Parts: sequence; structure tokens; C-alpha cells
Amino acid sequence: GDVIGGGEHEQGKAQPVPEIEKRILDILNYAAANGVKVHYIPGNHDEKLRPLVEKLQKRADFGTFSENISFESEAVFETGGPDSKKFKVLHGDSHDPKLFTKHWFRPAEKAVSNGYDDFVRLEKRIARKIHEDLGIDLSAAKMVKDAFKKTIGFLYSHKSIIESIEKGDYDGIILGHTHGAGTEELKIGGRTARIINDGDWVEGASYACTEKDGDIPQVKDYRKERKARGFNLLPKDTDEHPAHFAAHRAATERQIQAMNALWPQRDRKKLEQSYNAAAEKTRALERKKLRLEAALDRVGQAGKLDAQTCHLLEKASGNDALKKSQKKKLAEIFNRHAENTKLDAPELVFTQTLLRELLTKNSRKMREQTETMCKAARRLDYTL
Repeated sequence: GDVIGGGEHEQGKAQPVPEIEKRILDILNYAAANGVKVHYIPGNHDEKLRPLVEKLQKRADFGTFSENISFESEAVFETGGPDSKKFKVLHGDSHDPKLFTKHWFRPAEKAVSNGYDDFVRLEKRIARKIHEDLGIDLSAAKMVKDAFKKTIGFLYSHKSIIESIEKGDYDGIILGHTHGAGTEELKIGGRTARIINDGDWVEGASYACTEKDGDIPQVKDYRKERKARGFNLLPKDTDEHPAHFAAHRAATERQIQAMNALWPQRDRKKLEQSYNAAAEKTRALERKKLRLEAALDRVGQAGKLDAQTCHLLEKASGNDALKKSQKKKLAEIFNRHAENTKLDAPELVFTQTLLRELLTKNSRKMREQTETMCKAARRLDYTL
């Protein structure tokens, strides 16, 4: 899971899919086309795929995905052999302790986690260059994340995992989510169960695999495996892409397009324009509110129409903010009274009522503009 950063894509922060990652998808499509079963288990970053698992399965009918590519919430892996072991395979966020974190602490946890996500996007761009040029495994983001885990206990809930293993009578569980590659053994009811974290392909370039039936999955370092076989530490997008893999690029592009359609990227420029326009209108409406309130006070105290109040009412009449009957009555008052002449009681009540109605309409418009600002701000990740 987490092949797509859904949230990042919606917020306009997503980077185009790099060529090197497209090549990985080409290889998976090649494998599927040649009979290898590929199981995709959505994670918390591409969580919109989870309720669409069944629909995505039907995509094979349209040629988007091979019939050998399946979308599942979880899967089962059996090692085979005379003493076959059964492992539950899932993304792992269901065992994330944030599910058990006190509600008052979650905003702080989210803030640190989001900061890490922003950091790793930057780190990804520099890590590859360091790997290629110096051969040094330098992952500042990984150190930050490890420290974060230790600080707030951001480790898998063993209790939750044990319950999951016991319920399904599994010999272990294979997951990812935290990117921390490794294997841990647990004693459950007198038998040994394993938690296998296969890591990730961004920070650690790790994976879990078996080489023959009966083997327990082992976590391996992709860089070390490549080096042992005489290859560069990491592949480059300038390396030759074998033709039999490249032949599946059309399928890869269709799949990327189909996935991205689930997270339509927000046009940040348009959202910023919408936010700024609504903010300017709100400021203008606030100034108008102050003028209307001042006019209402002056009319109430003096019982007269001064120049400022006349201007406000004339402008409201010209902007179709008043009903026809109100415009007619207001015109009669203007015709009968020069500035600073006393209004009679009915005229005074009418004028005060009219100003209050204009204030109410102005307040409603302010709420509408504020709502527009808030919607744009949420989508832009602004803090109001």
C-alpha cells in the first residue's frame, strides 16, 4: 500500500510519478502478464482504494489492470512445504497505536507526523544523489522518524497483533506502514509467531521474500543485494530500461491515470485566488457594516437623515438591495426632506427598519464569504 500519496495529491503537493517508479510498475505489469499473482493491499495514504476493492477488481475487464493483479484489504501467504506456515498480510495501520492514543494528544501526534511527511518529500530528492555518488546510506528522515517513534511510542501494538494472529490461527503477520524493516519473534501459546515488517521502497529500499517453498520470509536490503550481484547501489532512470519491461508502459500510464482520478489534484492557484477574493470581499463588507451601524446610531439619536446616511441608502437603492416598495417609500422621504431635517415617527421607524435589514443582509454575505474562505483554506492547509 501507500503507492499513492492521496492526501498530498489532493493538496497539490504531489510530485509527478518519477520515471524510476514507473519502471517498477512496468516490472509488476510484466510479472502479472506472465502469470505472477500481484496482490495490492491499500494503505492509509491511498485509503480511498479500500472501499473500492471490488470495483477495482472489475477493472481487469477494461484492460486497466491484468487479471493477475488483485486488490484486497488483506491477504494470506503460505510458505508451502511439509511444514507450511501461514502468514496474515496487511498494510499495518490497523495495528497503529494512534488508534489507542488519547484523543487530546492526537493533534500533536498528527502535527509531528505531517512534519515528517513534508521532511521526507525533501529528503527523497537528496537521498538518491548521495546514494548514487557516495554510496552512503544517509536517511535523515529515517532518523527523525525513528526518534519520533521512540518519543511517543509509535510502534505496533503487540497486543493487537497477538489477538489478530490468534484469531486467524496464523504463524505470523507481514506488514509495513511504519517503514521500519525487520523481524521480531513472539511466543504465543507455546509456539513461535513472527512479525515481519518489509520496510519500504523510498527510505530503506527493503523487501521481504522467500527463495523456495517452506522458507520463512526474510527481510533483505535491495542495495546490498544489487551490490552482491555487481550492479550499482541503486538503479538510475538513465539506465537502459529493458524492452520487455518497457513494453508495459502504456498499461502503467493507464493505471496511474486511473488512480490519480480518485484524488483530483487541487488547483492551488485558483484556490488561492478564491481565498484572496473572498477575503477582500469580507473586509469590504466589514467596512460597510461599520458604516451601517454608525448610520443607525445617528438616525436614532438625531431623528434626521445626514449626508452619509443618504448616500448609503441611495447606494443600496441603486444596487437592487431594496424591494420596489422600499425604494418607492425611500424616494418619497428623500423628496420631502432635505438633509438634516427631522423625520416624522413613521418615517423614522421605516428608516431604522431599512438600515437593520441592510445590516442583516450584509451579515449574511459576510458569513457566505467567510465560509468560502474557510473551504479554500482547508483545501490549501491554511490555518485561520
